[in-house]
Amino acid sequence: PLTKQPLTLPNRKCLANIAQVHRHISDPAILAPIIALSDLADKKVSYLRVAKSILESNNFSPRSTSELASALGTLDMAHGADKRARKLLLRSLEDPSENVLAQAVWLSGKHKLKLDATENADIPNAFEAESRVFANELSWEEATETAKRWRDDQEFSTQAAVFGSWAACEANDWKVAISFTSRGLITNPTDVLLRNNAAFAYIQEGDLRNAFYHLTQEQIYVNQGMANIAVTATEGLLLFRAGLPVLGRDRYQKAIRQFNLKEEIVNALDARIMLTIEEYISGNSEFEVAKREIEGLARKSGEPRLFGRVQLLENLRHQRDINAPYPEIDPSLLQEIRRHYIKLK
Repeated sequence: PLTKQPLTLPNRKCLANIAQVHRHISDPAILAPIIALSDLADKKVSYLRVAKSILESNNFSPRSTSELASALGTLDMAHGADKRARKLLLRSLEDPSENVLAQAVWLSGKHKLKLDATENADIPNAFEAESRVFANELSWEEATETAKRWRDDQEFSTQAAVFGSWAACEANDWKVAISFTSRGLITNPTDVLLRNNAAFAYIQEGDLRNAFYHLTQEQIYVNQGMANIAVTATEGLLLFRAGLPVLGRDRYQKAIRQFNLKEEIVNALDARIMLTIEEYISGNSEFEVAKREIEGLARKSGEPRLFGRVQLLENLRHQRDINAPYPEIDPSLLQEIRRHYIKLK
C-alpha cells in the first residue's frame, strides 16, 4: 500500500478557483495553496518571486507565513535544493499550524531531515503529525491508533483514511486497515489508493471476492501515476492467491519496471520483496532462501520498514504450515479473475 496521493480532479478545480482570487498577490494564506497545488498538478508554479519577497519582508507574523514557508520548502526539497529547503522548513516551524507540522514530519521521514518538527509545538489535535512521527519510528500500532483520532477529527479527510490503512497494513492488522478504507470510501468513493489498500488488506484476510471488487472499480483505471502502479502490484498479489502465479508474476514484474522507470526505487524493491514472499507461498522457493533475499532487498533499499516484511513472511509460513497455502476459491470467481486479467495482459 502507498500513502502518497495524486492531485485529484476536485483539487485541480480548487487550484483554478483559488487562482482567480486577485488578492492572492499579497496574501500568504492564498499564495501557499496555489504553490502547493501547482506543484502537485505538475504545473508551472507562479508567483514564486512574490512569495519569496513576502517572506523576506517580515511584514507578517510567523503564524501567517508558516504555510507559505512550508510550501516553498517542500517545492525546493522536491527540486534538490536541500539546504534552502531546510531553512524554509525550519522557518515554517517557528509558529506552525497543524498542517505545517504534519508536513514537516512527513518530509523528515521521507528525506531523512532533522527538523525537530514536534519540539515546542503546542498545537491541539495535531494527530496527523503525531501519526507520522510514530510511523517514522516504525511504531505501527501507535501510528494506527493516532490515525484513528486524526480520522475522527477530520472525518472527510482522504489522507487520514489512506495513511491509517497503510499504517495498519504495516502492522499486519488487516481488519483495522479495512475499517479505515471502508470509512474513507464513504466520502471518497473514487480514491484509487483507498481501493488499492482495501484490496491489499482483503487479500491478506483471504477474502478474494471483496479484493477483486475493489480492484475492478472503474476509477482504478483512471491514470493517477504512482497509485496505478501500486494497483498493478496488488493485482499480482491477488492473482498469486487465486492460484494463478504466471499471471501474478507478470503483474508484479510490470509494477517493478514501472516503479524503476519513475525512480521509485524503494517501492520497486518492496514489490520485489512481495513477489519473493508469494513465490515462497506458492511453493517455488524455500523459506530460508526467501528470507535471505528479503533481508538483502531491505538492506539495499535503506528503508528500515521493509525489514518488517520478514515478519509477514514468518506469519504466512505459520499459516501455510497449518492450512493450505491459499484459501479455497469459488470456481466461478476464479474464472472471472482469470478472464479479467488475461484480457488486460
